Amino acid sequence: MKQYNERVNTPSAQTGASPSQSRAESRIKVQPADEALRCEYVEVNNYLRHYSSLRFVIFSVYFAVMAAVVAVAFGAVQLKTNSLAWIVFSMRFLGLLTTAAFLVYELRLEGLIRYYQACGKTLDGRLGLRQMEDRPKSNKIFWATRILYGALIIFWLVSLLLPGIPSQPAPNISQSQRSAKRIVGVA
Repeated sequence: MKQYNERVNTPSAQTGASPSQSRAESRIKVQPADEALRCEYVEVNNYLRHYSSLRFVIFSVYFAVMAAVVAVAFGAVQLKTNSLAWIVFSMRFLGLLTTAAFLVYELRLEGLIRYYQACGKTLDGRLGLRQMEDRPKSNKIFWATRILYGALIIFWLVSLLLPGIPSQPAPNISQSQRSAKRIVGVA
């Protein structure tokens, strides 16, 4: 990014007349009056890159949070409490709320990505470029993500409505406990 800023801030880069322009810059024939459009185009691409990356970061955070919620809601960790049923119900409800919240984040990011794609197409036409127009079109990733979140919401609803789903594992006897029983003579 620093190299890009240095190139843009030099007088020759601002006029578009430098003989040492990169191939990408030499393809864009920009007049000084179009410099604002070019800067806007760069920003639109930066926003697209940012929001596309943010989708996957949020997805990673979601699964990290869900690992903790699932561990408590389905008994992967043993809790020593008198109100275990309430904690299990609360964690399952939290799983549902968290999934719904992350779905809302995902839909917001999808809207922003689509908005900046439309802005990019408009700027493509005004600058005589075809990057946005020639980009492969696919809605599969958006639909796959919606289906995944939909399935997870159904999972959490079922876990709330069917409290018979195990919330505590069978007692786990550790190796040291087994060894202690053998020493004492208990089978």
